[in-house]
Amino acid sequence: MAKDLNKKNMDDEINNLKKTIMQKDAEISQLKILIDTIPGDIYWKDKNGVYIGMSARGRESLHKMGFKWHLEDIVGKTDYDLFDKNIAEEYRKHDSEVLQKGIEIAKEEPVMSPSGAKIIQLSTKQPLRNRQGKVVGIIGNTIDITYLKQLEKEIRYEKEASEKANEIIQIITKSLNYIFWKDIHGIYQGCNDNFAHVAGFESPKQVIGKNDLQMKWGKFTAEIYQAEDKEIIETGKPILNKEVPMIVEEGSEQYLSVSKVPLYNDNGSIVGVLGIHIDITRQKETEKKLILAKEKAEKAREAEEKLVKVQYQLEGAKLISSSIAHEIRTPLATIKSGMHGLENSIGKLIAVNQFACKENLPIETVTHKEILDMKKAVYLVNKKVDQSNMIINMLLTKLQSINFEFQEFSICSASQCIQNGISDFIIPDNMIDKVKFNKDHDFQFFGNSTLITHVIMNLLKNAIFYILKANKGEITVWLAQKAKTNEIHFKDTGTGIAPQVLPQIFDSFFTTESSTGTGVGLAFSKMVMHSHQGEISCTSQLGEYTEFILSFPKLDNH
Repeated sequence: MAKDLNKKNMDDEINNLKKTIMQKDAEISQLKILIDTIPGDIYWKDKNGVYIGMSARGRESLHKMGFKWHLEDIVGKTDYDLFDKNIAEEYRKHDSEVLQKGIEIAKEEPVMSPSGAKIIQLSTKQPLRNRQGKVVGIIGNTIDITYLKQLEKEIRYEKEASEKANEIIQIITKSLNYIFWKDIHGIYQGCNDNFAHVAGFESPKQVIGKNDLQMKWGKFTAEIYQAEDKEIIETGKPILNKEVPMIVEEGSEQYLSVSKVPLYNDNGSIVGVLGIHIDITRQKETEKKLILAKEKAEKAREAEEKLVKVQYQLEGAKLISSSIAHEIRTPLATIKSGMHGLENSIGKLIAVNQFACKENLPIETVTHKEILDMKKAVYLVNKKVDQSNMIINMLLTKLQSINFEFQEFSICSASQCIQNGISDFIIPDNMIDKVKFNKDHDFQFFGNSTLITHVIMNLLKNAIFYILKANKGEITVWLAQKAKTNEIHFKDTGTGIAPQVLPQIFDSFFTTESSTGTGVGLAFSKMVMHSHQGEISCTSQLGEYTEFILSFPKLDNH
């Protein structure tokens, strides 16, 4: 009876154990199904990093990556047995962190497929504990995020590209230059603020959709722009740095450097024209200033060369002037002495002639007219000798730069100086009636009458020369009293002076008549007038007249 009872108890225990085992098997099966169906690749390892198990989805993912492993190829292996050393060390480092800290972590872990493709996985790892709560390993869930990482990269690239595009748009919009772009039909697709404003619009939006014929620059300019755009689109050749003047609204001139280039799409086809107009007004102004500076420097160099040349001429003239003056004065003195002897002889000739006539001597006598002619000839020769000496003194004064001393100055009559100059100068017979002097408004000045007389004679000499050359004209001299100055006006209606020559007539040694002139007379006259604190000026019209004005300070203001 006892045996039967024991047997029955054992059978009950066995049945209970079977039920328990069946329940556990069912739980394990459900757990296995659960592990295999949970999103992600589930795996678990012991504390040494040895794989204990892996879900079916995990093995399937490995197969997709190119790893042809079965469960038995994985269980009992470590990451060092399955993957590249660097990757295995990365995995082991993360496992160790979980084991040491007893915490859950999430890390991005790379893996290289057998084909060499890099795969990015997001691994969540946490401690694997036994029933007593002791950490015996790790359990992980891995998701392939390669696509998400690539998508993230593309989104970041597009964001950066968008930000750069916005920056470029801002740069274009706010640029001080004038920027625009059109399609192949010449329709504006966009522009910056500056271009819109210069085109007469408030904003770039108002420009979009218009063509050049609808802009404010008119049909002629619009057709030029359209022809340029057409050539660029057809040939693909740009227009670079074309300088174009432009009148802005204020009426001032502005210079632009215009460049147009083909606008391409991603396929390399021309879809329009991109243009930029750069304001180069300051650059052009600088260029003009540089050109003017260069011209001034060139004129200064020419003036310096001319000055050096004149200095050489002056030095040479100074060396020989005294000697020439001596050589000329010697025969002049001889002529003067001879004339003095002849003048004495004429008196004797008159007495002899009168005696012969009275005594009716049989000799040929000299007529009264012949005696007058001889006297006139002596007078004219003496006058010419004096005039020659005067010219020599004038040249020496100029060449030796003798300063006029105020002790030689006195109160002089302008009218008297003019009369002396006219009477002392040998005027050709056919010119005597063509020299007219109005003595009204005479004035006095503080100066040297001889020097002013020489100036008048020099002007007289020049005027007679050019009147005879033109075969027309006359000389008129008059006086004028102004508020601050007194003036002598000396005008002739001969050849006149060319405009390009007029500014140079007072320069030393300048002459248009190299065979007859020395270029000293007017320069000497200017020096004389400056010594009198006055001025000499000239106005002329070629073929009509030449007028010199000698200005003297008022005697009260001297």
